[in-house]
Amino acid sequence: MTDLVVGAGQVRWVTAVSAVEPDLLYRGYRVDDLVDRVTFLETAYLLLTGELPTPEQVADWQALMLGGMTLPVNVQSWLKRVPATASLSDVLLGVLGRVRLMDDPPEFLDTRDLQASLPQWLGFLTAVLAARYRLSQGELPLEPHDELGLAGNLGWLLHGRAVKGFAERSLETLLILLAEHGLTPATVSIRMAAVNGSDWPAALLSAAAAALSSQAVRDAQQTLQVLGDVKTADRAASWVQQRLEQELPIPGFGHRIYRVGDPRTDVVASRCRQVAEQQGRIDREDVASAIEQAVWDQHQKLPNVRWPAARLLDYLRMEESLFGPLFLISRLAGWAAHYQEQCSSPGDITAASQYIGPEQRALASG
Repeated sequence: MTDLVVGAGQVRWVTAVSAVEPDLLYRGYRVDDLVDRVTFLETAYLLLTGELPTPEQVADWQALMLGGMTLPVNVQSWLKRVPATASLSDVLLGVLGRVRLMDDPPEFLDTRDLQASLPQWLGFLTAVLAARYRLSQGELPLEPHDELGLAGNLGWLLHGRAVKGFAERSLETLLILLAEHGLTPATVSIRMAAVNGSDWPAALLSAAAAALSSQAVRDAQQTLQVLGDVKTADRAASWVQQRLEQELPIPGFGHRIYRVGDPRTDVVASRCRQVAEQQGRIDREDVASAIEQAVWDQHQKLPNVRWPAARLLDYLRMEESLFGPLFLISRLAGWAAHYQEQCSSPGDITAASQYIGPEQRALASG
């Protein structure tokens, strides 16, 4: 059950999906606990159904996800015809917009049962992203590996090399942490689409468009440029000072909700440093730490999750053009939960506005 609560300057949905403060919870579970014990697919199941899956249910979702990763011939043909100048984000939006128009549309378009279709959507969009990426690199798309989860198959389908071991667990951790985060603008668009009777593909398209054009995605992409500009730890303080004097933002710092630090940041940063150590790139982590210290000393702002997430993805060979699409795939779980919750609470919702324009005026006589 979900209700709309209108208060002083706020419109809030009452939801059972997640809590952002004081602790980040998914269906009552602390996310810090989930990242150490479950996979992203299990987390998606939890968000959608309210309970963690049994081994049998995990196996069912794994099979459904893998089925979604086998792209229909007409989708593969369309991907080959997409102009080379199209971004990966535009390709995902394009396939969502045309999926109903296919000669032989995927069976999971029937979204009356999201518990059966969500894992197929996860596999489908992952495969679309990977196939388009490989085609843009002059490589042929690959088929998924049955024994790999979503994170492992991401590495395989993109680069022909599975993400395994600690690197795979780190990518799973990031996907889990990004799977849901309350009423972001994209999530609100999902819920409003559900209110208006939109089916899941239409609602998903609206959320994807909002998310892929968001400042959060641009911010994540720009964090790597910050590291490139600073270059060495001893230049961090002067770079931050110059940035502040010019009244320019510092990508990766501050958050619209958290004032005492994004609770996801430390979890990602720990994995990030460990992967960097394995790859012999610890000097870059030292530069990042120096920037963090300088921003705090001079601006009293803490990093958000995008600051370490961008570095972690970079260490895992995920280039900047993949950041937005990977965020979309991870957030699919939370969006599905909110869409389903809203659909179970029928009724119109009208957003109230407060007019601040001129008082009533009369037209001048001619």
